[in-house]
Amino acid sequence: MLRNYITEEEERILIFIIMIGFLGILTLSFRGKSLSQKKVQKLNKKTSQNLSVKYDLNKVTFEELASIPEIGPNLALAIITKRDSSLFQNLTDLADIKGVGTNKFKVIKKFFYQFQKMDTDKSNKEKIDINTAEIADIVKIKGISKKKAEKIISLRKKIGGFKSLKRIEEISGIGPKTIKRLESYFYAGELNGK
Repeated sequence: MLRNYITEEEERILIFIIMIGFLGILTLSFRGKSLSQKKVQKLNKKTSQNLSVKYDLNKVTFEELASIPEIGPNLALAIITKRDSSLFQNLTDLADIKGVGTNKFKVIKKFFYQFQKMDTDKSNKEKIDINTAEIADIVKIKGISKKKAEKIISLRKKIGGFKSLKRIEEISGIGPKTIKRLESYFYAGELNGK
């Protein structure tokens, strides 16, 4: 098709230029990975020298995770992805991630601070009013991402507050199971004069 517009020699030159460009892109992408790997290796050396380094599972960076022996970049990405969908409720949630399992969990758990799962048997005095809750309060619930928490607060503002937690089911992706979990931590307090 190009032969109608360019000569055979121009076509060879064009193909050569495209190949050089492609090789340049490949070189840059591998170079970027090697820089990231150097950073991970440096952190890995630092971590192995000081085994007392402990991380908060809900705040640890990708590079820090990748530097931990037995984790590496792929598992670090899986951990970050899980955390971004909903914060870890306790350290044992780490064992549920594909690629961790029981044996690996036993090895890597020493690199993280212990924290306890939120108590699910609470009276209303210990629960948080969903009509005053902040995003940080809502994302602590397993299965509630930051995006869903923002949608809950947005709906709350739109309707002037929740008379019942059931109203949250209007949000796409939130069903009866999520409402059941929310009921363990939140209640719908009285609305201003309503």
